[in-house]
Amino acid sequence: MERERIIEALKKYNFWAREIDIGIPREEYLRTLMNFVQTDKIISVVGPRRTGKSTIFKQIAKRLGEKFSKENILIVNFEDPIFE
Repeated sequence: MERERIIEALKKYNFWAREIDIGIPREEYLRTLMNFVQTDKIISVVGPRRTGKSTIFKQIAKRLGEKFSKENILIVNFEDPIFE
């Protein structure tokens, strides 16, 4: 896959060039998960479909984008057909 095509596909999910709707911030979840970001622990967020798992990670990415360069934060949606 060409590099340019990958970058274009990733732009849909990342804050590099535009703002993305992150829904209503869930502060309690954000605080809990942001505490893990500052550790070397690996975490997973599991739950039924359409319960807000991706949304909470977009909220985390936006929060991290306020502290660090947005270009250093990457969100990949492996359900996008381009990544098959």
